[in-house]
Amino acid sequence: MQSVYKFFFAISFIFLTSCFFGPIKELKYQIEDTFEDDPEGVINPVPAPVIENSLNLQVSWNKNFLGKPKNNYKFFYQGKKLFVIDDESKLYIVDIDSGELINDFFIDNDISAGLAGNQNSIFYVSADGYLCSIDLNGVLLWKIFVGPVLSPPLVTDHSIVVKTLENKFFSVSILNGSLLWKYNAVSPPLTINSYANLIYSDGAIFSGLPAGKILSLNAVNGSLFWENTYSIPKGTTDIERANDSTSSPIVNNSEIYIISSRGHLVSLSRISGKINWSRALSSFYGININNDTLFITHNSGTVYAINKYTNKVRWKNQQLKGRALKKGIIYNNFLFVSDYEGYLYALDLDDGSIQAKIQIGNVPLLDSFIVIDKFLFAINSNGTIFKINIAEDGNYSAKKNLPVAEDNEQIQSISGDNKSIIDNLIFWD
Repeated sequence: MQSVYKFFFAISFIFLTSCFFGPIKELKYQIEDTFEDDPEGVINPVPAPVIENSLNLQVSWNKNFLGKPKNNYKFFYQGKKLFVIDDESKLYIVDIDSGELINDFFIDNDISAGLAGNQNSIFYVSADGYLCSIDLNGVLLWKIFVGPVLSPPLVTDHSIVVKTLENKFFSVSILNGSLLWKYNAVSPPLTINSYANLIYSDGAIFSGLPAGKILSLNAVNGSLFWENTYSIPKGTTDIERANDSTSSPIVNNSEIYIISSRGHLVSLSRISGKINWSRALSSFYGININNDTLFITHNSGTVYAINKYTNKVRWKNQQLKGRALKKGIIYNNFLFVSDYEGYLYALDLDDGSIQAKIQIGNVPLLDSFIVIDKFLFAINSNGTIFKINIAEDGNYSAKKNLPVAEDNEQIQSISGDNKSIIDNLIFWD
């Protein structure tokens, strides 16, 4: 009889472990996500890993005619021209192909946020709170007072939209700077200054807000489509409860994805703002997306690949933990991220392995990359502009021997009955 009990125990153990290994692994990831939010865990960076390069990353040119830029001085391009600003409010127009300087001039105002532009105009917000438009020779076209702004202006079809530090939204006519509409969002007593871009898609403006909130505004008249709290702040003091959206949301088909600085990664309906799923994961820096996968740089420097349907971890890379990574940018099969020593890394999107690295100077690159054709354009904290060839060498795909992604082949229903009980338990609250 005892042997029969042992037999049934063995069968039960095999059955339970076969059902739970996947959920237990996912639970392990979620617990780690929460523990890694402790900044004391990332004081000491890991050494830069030794990499056998599978890609031939090369600097095509570099030019150092800038003063030191700031992180919120985004740059943009039109046609074959790069438009860049430095901390002395000097604007440079640079030829993309050669790196030669086409024009430069000083702007009359100190700049707090910029740049943005179109074929005819350049837009920025001055330190004294004016949204300004100048032509390509630096002549002021119009200006309007909006208040203190840190994130760059958003250019839509017919308007410029900005969000102030008090979470007031202004929409202004591109043609003459007249006010089209204004919207005031409620702010908590203490917030984190945010440099995050506003997002425009299908007639709507999307923006993260303090206290783990996100909203959608009608781009035509500024009326509120919806607002939702996607990551509830925790703690007893204002500092403990600071859980802001310091990065931009990502709009993808009918969903929108956003992550808070100390809380959750969330998928919401773009139309209604209803939450589809939520998981414990934080980032100050933001989200990239490619096909069915979200790529997040955690506050610790760990890079995550998350299935956008199931919110499960496909892979995580901790080789660059503590090296002050930011959001980065995706091109072809790679996520390009940089660290505090000026290294640029290429992570394979399928398995997270680092396929190449190159040191570009010895100071950090700003997290405002632009990819044009097969080239990545970047600026470092000393004001040097780089054009980097990031094209795949042609043989890389043939050399890849990748494992099958653990949850890529079979997408589970978010609301279905095929979740185990462990998937529904909240151990990290």
